[in-house]
Amino acid sequence: MKRQKRSVLALLGWYDHRIVMGIARFAREAGWHLPSRHLYDVVTSRAWNGDGVLTTDGSNSAFRAFIRRQSRQRPTVLISGGNEFGVQLPQIVEDNHAVGQMAARHFLERGHRNFAGFSSSPGRAAIQRLAGFQTTVAAAGFGCTLITPETGSNRNRPASLDRRWLARRLRAMPKPLALFAGDDQMAADVVEVCTESDLAVPQSVAVLGVGNLEIACECSYVPISSIEIDFEELGYRAAQLLEGLMSGAGAPEAPLILPPIGVVARRSTDLQASMPPDLLHAVQFIKDNFRSPLQVREIAEHAAVSPRTLSYLFAHDLRQSPGAYLLHVRLEHAKTLLRETDQKVRHIAETSGFESERNLQRAFRREVGTSPMDFRLRHRVVKNS
Repeated sequence: MKRQKRSVLALLGWYDHRIVMGIARFAREAGWHLPSRHLYDVVTSRAWNGDGVLTTDGSNSAFRAFIRRQSRQRPTVLISGGNEFGVQLPQIVEDNHAVGQMAARHFLERGHRNFAGFSSSPGRAAIQRLAGFQTTVAAAGFGCTLITPETGSNRNRPASLDRRWLARRLRAMPKPLALFAGDDQMAADVVEVCTESDLAVPQSVAVLGVGNLEIACECSYVPISSIEIDFEELGYRAAQLLEGLMSGAGAPEAPLILPPIGVVARRSTDLQASMPPDLLHAVQFIKDNFRSPLQVREIAEHAAVSPRTLSYLFAHDLRQSPGAYLLHVRLEHAKTLLRETDQKVRHIAETSGFESERNLQRAFRREVGTSPMDFRLRHRVVKNS
């Protein structure tokens, strides 16, 4: 007798098509029945009687009551969110603290010294992201101003007044400013306020968002750099977790955490801030030639300074040695190839400047805390149709 398809309800309080694509991909593989209408109109029904539920947070009281009721009757998995339902749910979340750390490193590598974190919402994700950003900036020896509703903006005011308030805050801060926004829409708002206030992006204010939401990033006055989160993988793994629960597996004791993929760089952060010309030449030389064996003396000769001066410039402006920066560039290139290609690790090592697979393995374990293959398995960008 043919087993009846599981019926799974995906009821999303907030919508991202990439999450839906991940859920749909797993549903095809598992042979689920996934009613599509509920993906878009968030209609709840007391009459629904399926096998499991996938959900995100939602502000509607009827929605929250429905999820609380369903979670007592059948397996329910929460995707991202801060769990506003008042019941304990198995959960998979993006690593928001790591997102903030990644944002800070992106700016620090570009020589920034003035930092701000911006959020127009008191939501959990933005708070965690800004915390990761602020602590990483502090560890590098710099301060970070947080611009949030609690620091002076009344969220009940008309939007136009909030924009004027934000403009005043931005104009008063030291420049060039590195600003990290809680998500891409917030970043787009900042770019608009900067444009209206004659603050050049990225020359005066460099802006970085989160989510790589292309309609926000690419349609902005200045295309916005963004930290990419693999939302499709988030949806897929949530569905995978739900399948296990429906098959009798126990719920994980803690939320499953998905790390960010990396920074998608666009024009909004496309400048090295306050970087001396000699150092800028050295950095560009490293980026252009990291695949080849490089010595500090060779880099110094290209920048027309002594090796001692070069080391001082890197330590003073980038808080690291030339060798450490070269290693970082090589590792980032290797990570990209591991995530996005099927190339063998040996080939990736050679094309990333490590010369041998053994050298890459050692560098990964020392700097990343895992092997290249484990990194690939955890971060792989899957492009299934």
